[in-house]
Amino acid sequence: MISPASATAMVLSYSEVLCSIVILVILVFSILTAAREAFRDDLDDFATEVQGVAGALEARATLVCHQTFLQLEFVLLTKSPAMVKWLRKTRGLGDIETGPAQLLTGGDPPKDPGRSGDSA
Repeated sequence: MISPASATAMVLSYSEVLCSIVILVILVFSILTAAREAFRDDLDDFATEVQGVAGALEARATLVCHQTFLQLEFVLLTKSPAMVKWLRKTRGLGDIETGPAQLLTGGDPPKDPGRSGDSA
């Protein structure tokens, strides 16, 4: 086993080990940061594509069913409120304000808080 001959050599030996650990921590941190940034870019691209698909679905539903997306969401709200909430969240819209009486009686769809000037 090789050991340092003087106190100065021992200090330099320990500082070398300490610097190696610091360099290793910086390297791991850099790799993890790069991976996180790449994942964030992929997630942003995915969110943009999901919003594009939602817009295409809205256009198709309006064309085929002669209903707006808000009217379709109102119908779906009675069967699957969680899905409606998720769909509106992916499109960047707020929750639909509904009361229990409106859901039971099948009244007119509520005003959409996510869009201004949109009439249902």
